[in-house]
Amino acid sequence: NAHGGVTQFGYPISNFELQDERIVQYFQRARFEWHPEHARGERVELTDLGSRYFRVHSEAPGRLLNNGDIPQTILSLHASVFTEEAVKGLEGEQTIYVLVKDQSRQAVPSAQVTFTVQLPTGVQQTLKAKDLTDGTGMVAIRFTYKSDKPGIVLIRVEAVYDSYKTHTRTFFRVR
Repeated sequence: NAHGGVTQFGYPISNFELQDERIVQYFQRARFEWHPEHARGERVELTDLGSRYFRVHSEAPGRLLNNGDIPQTILSLHASVFTEEAVKGLEGEQTIYVLVKDQSRQAVPSAQVTFTVQLPTGVQQTLKAKDLTDGTGMVAIRFTYKSDKPGIVLIRVEAVYDSYKTHTRTFFRVR
């Protein structure tokens, strides 16, 4: 229901079927495809029936809009954060990667990302990524750290685009 549910897509009108080497299911107003190669939570996609219709009926490709002609309306942000290494020494360098997407799981370029690093001692350091997210919604930051004791280094992330903001976090262990 978070994505429209019955109101938007209607009820199923077919069982699962194998078409074009994909598992698909038809609904009253949609067709969904299973993509096992995608990340968990992103494996079901709405079929692009418009482009498919153009191909099947040999319509003039010039009549299709380029994806760049369709404005991206951002209504909310979602961020994912990853560390380069899960376990590090008491001092060294670490790289953090952040991926920012919108409500449709489309990359959000030009988002500003800020990181707050909290060492096991409680000491905090706030870092702003020098670059904005790129065309894939990705930005990375490499930083040095030194901890006097082993434990968890908590990384809090804030991504901002226009008036939208999202937070996430990750950690790595130092020993």
